Amino acid sequence: MLSHEKEICRDYAEAVFARFRQPLDAFPFEPDWQDQPSRFKLYQHVTRFPLPMEKLADTRTITSIVPGITQQRREVNALSFNELSTLFLLAHGLLNRRISITWNMSGKTIPDALYGRGTASGGGLYPAEMYWCHGPGASILPGIYHYDPAHHALERLQLGDRTDRIRAAVFHHPAALNTNQFLLITANFWKNAFKYRNFGYHIVNQDIGALIGSLNMIGLSLQADLQTLLWFQDEELNHLLGLETGVESVFAVIPIVLSSQVSPSSTAKIASKGSYQMESISEGQMPLITRKSWQRSKVVKRFPRMEAVHRATLLTHAPRPLPSDTLMHETGMGEGHGEFVPLPSPALDSLDRSIGEVIQQRHSSFGHFSSQRPLSRSELGTLLFFAAIARGYATDLKSTDGTPYFTQLMVFINHAEGIEPGIYHYDWRRHGLVVVRKGDYTAFLQQSYALHNYNMREIAVVIAIIGDLYQMLEVYGNRGYRLLNVETGLVAQSTYVAATTLKLGCGAVLGFDHLAMNEALQLTKGFRSLLFLLAGPERFHKARFDARFLY
Repeated sequence: MLSHEKEICRDYAEAVFARFRQPLDAFPFEPDWQDQPSRFKLYQHVTRFPLPMEKLADTRTITSIVPGITQQRREVNALSFNELSTLFLLAHGLLNRRISITWNMSGKTIPDALYGRGTASGGGLYPAEMYWCHGPGASILPGIYHYDPAHHALERLQLGDRTDRIRAAVFHHPAALNTNQFLLITANFWKNAFKYRNFGYHIVNQDIGALIGSLNMIGLSLQADLQTLLWFQDEELNHLLGLETGVESVFAVIPIVLSSQVSPSSTAKIASKGSYQMESISEGQMPLITRKSWQRSKVVKRFPRMEAVHRATLLTHAPRPLPSDTLMHETGMGEGHGEFVPLPSPALDSLDRSIGEVIQQRHSSFGHFSSQRPLSRSELGTLLFFAAIARGYATDLKSTDGTPYFTQLMVFINHAEGIEPGIYHYDWRRHGLVVVRKGDYTAFLQQSYALHNYNMREIAVVIAIIGDLYQMLEVYGNRGYRLLNVETGLVAQSTYVAATTLKLGCGAVLGFDHLAMNEALQLTKGFRSLLFLLAGPERFHKARFDARFLY
């Protein structure tokens, strides 16, 4: 067992899936929208460096990045500083100001205009934060910087090259030894928990995955194959950034290479190993960064159950599992059983649109779905193919071919050309559907959905991302819960991008009764539904205003 008391994450996850029958929180709760936190973390009394906002002509098409996703080159090509700025902006920055009026508005007044971003986030709350830690060679002095999406700027938090601490915290992974540039992705829990309380931890993990998915695709469009490190000493990195683990915590480390950087010397690498490999942060030791960020909320609440689950996932000195040691644990479900429905080869030519253009257009299709035409078999095949290949993302816990895959795809077919309505398992090896059940499930889907922002009869397909929770906990300990949900979010973001490229609507939802859905999907053993993606054609005429910041 790689981390203690695996039942902490197992019991929490099962409580999340059962929350519509048994509330996750002990007391009824309504979020205080008047005292909600800001969508933007802003450090006070710091120097800000505006980043360039250039035209996005240099980003490649979605079609052109498919080989990079499927072949796993593991080449970390150098980015220019302007390309790094583009990476920040498209993945996490503000891209437009939008307003959309639909039939399902829950309030009685016209909704406020919102800022649009390229990456999806549960409830549109964006709890993820990005930090850039770098050594010599960049356009600005070495140090630790926070990306400020509100101003598309870098906030300087600390001067000095601290990258040796990062290399030590990731157990001197080879990808970390060849660079002095790192992106650290964190989750700022209160930005989500003010609305979702203890349920928020489940959502922020998927948000982190969605952001990683965006960074991967945008990186490939800039000809840089980014590798995400998910196995590291959490407290070491939190201390480096001056974070309190129960408030904000690092979830991913991404080594990058800048064309102007100074490569770490061999002596620096050796010194790093000797100095920090077994060093631990002692209680009461002052963090390097003491800068304070602005907090809009007058009352900030803590949620002990959520914090206990997070602390159970933290790592200290547990060795990183090798992909060769975990491949035997990869599980399959539904493949090779039942009637097989082949799908057309993915229409990659239909994905021939600039990723910069697509990312700006990404949105959730609240109230815009339409059954006026069915989803074509080609569209369905291309959508599922692109979602499935995203699971082969480059990470320290997978082999060079992207395996093992932690998640699988199933789909409720409502309106698809030439395919009978029913429930299917997507067999990615044969690129087709395996019949689980046939029948019209639109009424069941509507009854199992707790909210009122989607009409299931108008939606062409409901894609279910599933995974073996118990197997992940067995192989990776409590960290497995995070890994499973990170991949879930990554697949969801890839599906959004594919749907937008195909000019289809898409919406990620967690509002289903998971117990009812799991039963309908005939999930067995430790398999659970993790997230649902609604997809299909949208209405031809929409009351929508979209003011872009980039052209």
